[in-house]
This record gives sequence, C-alpha cells and structure tokens, in this order.
Amino acid sequence: MQPFPLQWPLGWPQYSQRPKSWSVAKLGTLAFERDAVLKKLKLLKVNRYVLTSNGRTDKRGKLVDGAGRLSAPGIALYFYYINGWYVVAADQYSTLAGNLRAVREVLNSLHTVSRYHSTTLMQRLLGTLQVDIQRLVDRSEPIKAQPIQTPPAASKQPEQPAWVKTLGLDGTKKLTFAAVRSAYSKLSMDANSQKRRDALVKAYEQAARHFGHAM
Repeated sequence: MQPFPLQWPLGWPQYSQRPKSWSVAKLGTLAFERDAVLKKLKLLKVNRYVLTSNGRTDKRGKLVDGAGRLSAPGIALYFYYINGWYVVAADQYSTLAGNLRAVREVLNSLHTVSRYHSTTLMQRLLGTLQVDIQRLVDRSEPIKAQPIQTPPAASKQPEQPAWVKTLGLDGTKKLTFAAVRSAYSKLSMDANSQKRRDALVKAYEQAARHFGHAM
C-alpha cells in the first residue's frame, strides 16, 4: 500500500459535500497536523502505518503538500495496533489539514481510552475501526510507505565541441562553416592578447576539420 493516492476503506461512506471547516484558532498548518498525528501514533507505540491521501509526498512517503483545495481531500490512516490492523478515515472537511485534525481527534480518544478506561471499552472502540487489508498487504511484512514515482530526468543535450564555445556560437542551432568564418573574423579583430588570438586560431582549425575544410 502506498501513501498516494487516497486508499479509502472499503464499504465506508464518503461525503459528496464538505461544508465543515475548523476555526483558524483550532486548525494548524498541514505540516503541523501531519506531525501531530505522527506524534500521537508514537504515544500509542504504533510503528507500522501508512497515511494515505491525494496530497503530494516526499521521497520517504511523507505528506508535504495539499496542493490547495483538492476535489477529494480525504485522509485514511492504516495502522497496526496490539494485534490487528485498524483504519481511521475522514473526508468531511474541505482540506487535508482539516481531515488530518479529525483523524488526530480519533487517535486522542483512542489514547485516552487506552490509559484510563477498561479493556472492554477499548475492545469496543477498536472494533469499530478494524479493517481487513489482507488483500492489500502481506501481514507478515511491515507496511512501508513507498515514494511517489518521479518523472524521468530530462535528457541532457550532447556536449558541444570546445570550438563552438570559443567562437561564441549557438550550439543549439544548426551550424555552418560560413557562420564559423564570420564569427572567427569578428572575434579576431577584437582580440587584444596573443593568448586570445591563439585560442581563436585553434578553434577555427578544429571547426575547419569538423566541416572538412583543409587549412
């Protein structure tokens, strides 16, 4: 299972409209709400989880960007706790940060019950969150957040011969010997040192050989 795209729990209803929003005073940034969820998982001693959404993730699978308002800004957190897999999902808010906050509030309740209440109540709460993800992951292996696929790097332009640069030519365009001769003549007139003149002569000779012109 990968963090992108959103892996909504099978059979769970989804909101078609999302009128809810947190007050500015209560809601943190996406990074704040994400880290708060991860800290709450740490308090619960959870180390196997995947936080899925339609937001952008980094190479480690960590949610880093909500890209504004998404058409489907839901959050589904899958985690292994005590002896089974569970899911907390929210999509009633219009932003990823808002739904992260909703997930965090459920984890807060779970943490409170685990500390102060009976085992029976804990089992009932977990029963509402349990999910069968056998078809999605192999339970014998930890769930690992996979990095998103990055587009292949643009192919590099072939390296241009040194004489192209020395003569100030545009290597991205089709070169002709007439352009070489014109550039050499102009630069030779402006050359103010023997070293510069020698470099131009050498470049011109290399260009002549390239175009098959004997010197």
